[in-house]
Amino acid sequence: MSSFPTPVTQEIFNYLKSSFAREDDFLSNLKLESALNGMPEITISVDQGAFLRFLIKAMKMQYIIEIGSLGGYSAITMAQALPDEGQLIAIEINSDYVKFIKEQVKKAGLQNKITVINADAKSYLPKLDAKCTFDMIFVDADKMNYKYYFDKSKDLLKVGGIFAADNGLAFGEIVNEKPSRNPFEVRAIKDFNDYILKQEDFHTCLLTIGDGLILSLKLK
Repeated sequence: MSSFPTPVTQEIFNYLKSSFAREDDFLSNLKLESALNGMPEITISVDQGAFLRFLIKAMKMQYIIEIGSLGGYSAITMAQALPDEGQLIAIEINSDYVKFIKEQVKKAGLQNKITVINADAKSYLPKLDAKCTFDMIFVDADKMNYKYYFDKSKDLLKVGGIFAADNGLAFGEIVNEKPSRNPFEVRAIKDFNDYILKQEDFHTCLLTIGDGLILSLKLK
């Protein structure tokens, strides 16, 4: 028993990857192709992907919105765990990335599960019918707008649904008063963390996997 988390060394992380967070060949190659196409190497980590798949299956999720898709790694990861009738809407603002994602979705045989939208989520979310309800909203986009994305998407979540956001630890800088990188984004994430913790209709936790995964359960 321990009151303090066990540090995840490179050796322990390798064990996690080989045992509990195995990445299939398609996803591994997808990361390589994304990098070759000039995309930043900032996808979710393999342990985050494993957890999201576990969560989707455990909660029997069917409908998901992803805000910020980059090369489609997280969208495909989550869609793999959806049932046959499941649907994931992936919103990505970069048209070159959208073209790449659509190609990868086709390669993965997930055209019936993933719809890729080339749009700015700030303008797209308000257009969604409030009668549509989703099991999860997953955000991994521009950190300055996390609060906006939460406010504009929370009504689309069903009661018992999850709002999830990556980078809750702000690139490891969350407790630094003078962060050495991305100071404005770090401040935005700090402000968002404080904001979502105050939402009385949501119960929130922060998992220390990857760069921190915020999970907020809609209570009512």
